[in-house]
Amino acid sequence: MLRALLLSLALLSITGEAFALTVSWTCNPEPDMKEYRVESSKDAGKSWGVEAIWPHPKPCVSPVKMSITRYMVPGERLFRVFSIDLAGNVALLPSQPASYTVKPSPIGTPIGQEEAALPPSPYKAGTVPPVVIPPVVLPPAPPPVPKPDAIKDFSVKPGREPGSVIISLVGPDDGTGQAARINVRTGASGTGWGSMSNLSCASSPCTVTGIPVGTAQVFQAIPFRSTPTGSVFGEFTAGVTITLQAPDSPPAVTVQSALHAGLKTCLDKKLAHTACMKALADALEKVKP
Repeated sequence: MLRALLLSLALLSITGEAFALTVSWTCNPEPDMKEYRVESSKDAGKSWGVEAIWPHPKPCVSPVKMSITRYMVPGERLFRVFSIDLAGNVALLPSQPASYTVKPSPIGTPIGQEEAALPPSPYKAGTVPPVVIPPVVLPPAPPPVPKPDAIKDFSVKPGREPGSVIISLVGPDDGTGQAARINVRTGASGTGWGSMSNLSCASSPCTVTGIPVGTAQVFQAIPFRSTPTGSVFGEFTAGVTITLQAPDSPPAVTVQSALHAGLKTCLDKKLAHTACMKALADALEKVKP
């Protein structure tokens, strides 16, 4: 892209009919630079003429200077510069104009002296093409990660042994055609998932022991699939809350029941007198005071 230039003017001298004006600008450092087109205007920028085509210096040293010695009618002048590269491409925009006031010669203007007409500038204002910003092309979104299907028919019921439950469920697909792994947990009613205890339930139905009795316990499960970057989870089952009953206390041993049990032992085993008496004594020891 050809750069806009910084332009400055410096008056060198005016002596008699001789007039010298130096136009200077910042050298364009682009490697394919060829030359510059220097233009001027005497009607405040309404029209422009080409002063000269000036070669690009090598090496590129700033400022680039060009002298103008032609006669100019006194008044305000504007100057600007365009960069041109080796392919003939001209900068889309000129430098910022610089102004200079041409003063009348102290010895007056010779009779018949006129300012030479300049070739008109080929630049047409307003022809700069708009800057087109290419649309941002986003990479396609990665395909959604398949999640395991939902667990079906999740149920929990008391087991045969005190403090045990039987857990049943239908395990789902893990999203890749394989059976999903199942994480089953339990905790006191109102406990969050992160505070629940993991249960070992590798098949369905499974019996789990060691469940607290006499208090409400909630049971919940979630399917998941292990991947190299972490686990992919499905949806939680609804929580199932049950309260296991505490086992019944054994009946109290009375003197009558103890004697009955001792005599039964004597008869069943046909014990001799001494042995029978010992059996009765052992039975009576079970009676709580």
